[in-house]
Amino acid sequence: MPTLDTRDTPLYRIIAVNLEVRATDHADRVATILREEGWPRSTRSLVIRKALERLLEELDGKSAREIFQFFVDRRAPGTDTRTPDPVALVAPK
Repeated sequence: MPTLDTRDTPLYRIIAVNLEVRATDHADRVATILREEGWPRSTRSLVIRKALERLLEELDGKSAREIFQFFVDRRAPGTDTRTPDPVALVAPK
Protein backbone atom coordinates (compact mmCIF):
# COMPACT_ATOMS: atom_id res chain seq x y z
CA MET A 1 0.00 0.00 0.00
CA PRO A 2 1.49 3.43 -0.93
CA THR A 3 2.47 5.73 1.90
CA LEU A 4 2.57 9.49 2.06
CA ASP A 5 5.94 11.15 1.60
CA THR A 6 7.02 12.09 5.11
CA ARG A 7 10.38 13.68 4.41
CA ASP A 8 11.24 16.76 6.46
CA THR A 9 12.19 18.88 3.45
CA PRO A 10 9.25 20.18 1.42
CA LEU A 11 9.33 19.60 -2.32
CA TYR A 12 8.66 23.27 -3.04
CA ARG A 13 9.37 26.54 -1.28
CA ILE A 14 7.19 29.57 -1.88
CA ILE A 15 9.26 32.64 -2.72
CA ALA A 16 8.61 36.12 -4.02
CA VAL A 17 10.56 37.40 -7.01
CA ASN A 18 10.42 40.58 -9.06
CA LEU A 19 9.95 39.97 -12.78
CA GLU A 20 9.45 42.38 -15.61
CA VAL A 21 5.93 42.46 -17.03
CA ARG A 22 7.18 41.15 -20.36
CA ALA A 23 8.74 38.15 -18.59
CA THR A 24 5.53 37.23 -16.81
CA ASP A 25 3.56 37.79 -20.02
CA HIS A 26 5.90 35.43 -21.84
CA ALA A 27 5.68 32.81 -19.08
CA ASP A 28 1.88 33.06 -19.16
CA ARG A 29 1.93 32.66 -22.96
CA VAL A 30 4.09 29.53 -22.71
CA ALA A 31 1.83 28.09 -19.99
CA THR A 32 -1.21 28.74 -22.19
CA ILE A 33 0.43 27.05 -25.16
CA LEU A 34 1.28 24.01 -23.03
CA ARG A 35 -2.32 23.78 -21.75
CA GLU A 36 -3.72 24.12 -25.27
CA GLU A 37 -1.38 21.36 -26.46
CA GLY A 38 -2.48 19.00 -23.70
CA TRP A 39 -0.48 19.78 -20.55
CA PRO A 40 -3.48 20.42 -18.26
CA ARG A 41 -1.64 21.66 -15.16
CA SER A 42 0.68 24.09 -16.90
CA THR A 43 1.15 27.31 -14.94
CA ARG A 44 3.47 30.30 -14.84
CA SER A 45 5.17 28.65 -11.88
CA LEU A 46 5.88 25.50 -13.92
CA VAL A 47 7.38 27.57 -16.73
CA ILE A 48 9.62 29.51 -14.33
CA ARG A 49 10.73 26.29 -12.56
CA LYS A 50 11.63 24.68 -15.89
CA ALA A 51 13.52 27.81 -16.96
CA LEU A 52 15.49 27.70 -13.70
CA GLU A 53 16.24 24.00 -14.24
CA ARG A 54 17.60 24.91 -17.69
CA LEU A 55 19.78 27.62 -16.14
CA LEU A 56 21.12 25.16 -13.59
CA GLU A 57 21.99 22.73 -16.41
CA GLU A 58 23.76 25.54 -18.28
CA LEU A 59 25.82 26.54 -15.25
CA ASP A 60 26.57 23.02 -13.98
CA GLY A 61 30.30 22.45 -13.64
CA LYS A 62 31.25 26.08 -14.27
CA SER A 63 33.59 27.98 -11.97
CA ALA A 64 32.46 31.02 -10.01
CA ARG A 65 34.21 33.25 -12.59
CA GLU A 66 32.43 31.47 -15.49
CA ILE A 67 29.06 31.84 -13.77
CA PHE A 68 29.71 35.53 -13.21
CA GLN A 69 30.76 35.95 -16.86
CA PHE A 70 27.62 34.13 -18.01
CA PHE A 71 25.51 36.85 -16.40
CA VAL A 72 27.78 39.69 -17.54
CA ASP A 73 27.46 38.45 -21.12
CA ARG A 74 23.67 38.47 -20.92
CA ARG A 75 23.16 41.79 -19.17
CA ALA A 76 21.18 44.09 -21.39
CA PRO A 77 22.63 47.59 -21.80
CA GLY A 78 20.86 50.20 -19.70
CA THR A 79 19.28 47.79 -17.23
CA ASP A 80 19.37 48.21 -13.46
CA THR A 81 21.56 51.26 -13.23
CA ARG A 82 21.82 50.79 -9.47
CA THR A 83 24.36 47.97 -9.91
CA PRO A 84 28.00 48.55 -10.84
CA ASP A 85 29.14 48.03 -14.41
CA PRO A 86 29.97 44.29 -14.53
CA VAL A 87 32.52 44.78 -17.31
CA ALA A 88 34.58 46.92 -14.96
CA LEU A 89 34.34 44.16 -12.35
CA VAL A 90 35.84 41.50 -14.63
CA ALA A 91 38.41 43.67 -16.40
CA PRO A 92 41.97 42.38 -15.94
CA LYS A 93 43.84 44.08 -13.13
